[in-house]
Amino acid sequence: MKPKLNEDLTARISRMPEYEMGTHLVTLILRDGRRIRNVVVSPCDEIWGIGFQEKPDEESLGFRIEDIAEIEHQPWQRGQERPGILRRSTAA
Repeated sequence: MKPKLNEDLTARISRMPEYEMGTHLVTLILRDGRRIRNVVVSPCDEIWGIGFQEKPDEESLGFRIEDIAEIEHQPWQRGQERPGILRRSTAA
């Protein structure tokens, strides 16, 4: 089961601009100060992947959903390489 954001994070992300096909591209700020960039969140608030790696479950994240202190919209710049998880799904 894909890792799913809690209600508080879901509410925050719902106010952010979409990235592509209903997904959001965000940076997660963890309670210990780490910043996790290029996080692709699905329309149903699941973490699909981080950068070029699909994340099939919470264990594969390297942190717990409860460790997320803040979530920021990450704008995508034209010419910037797309996170691999979306690049594969839109290649067809």
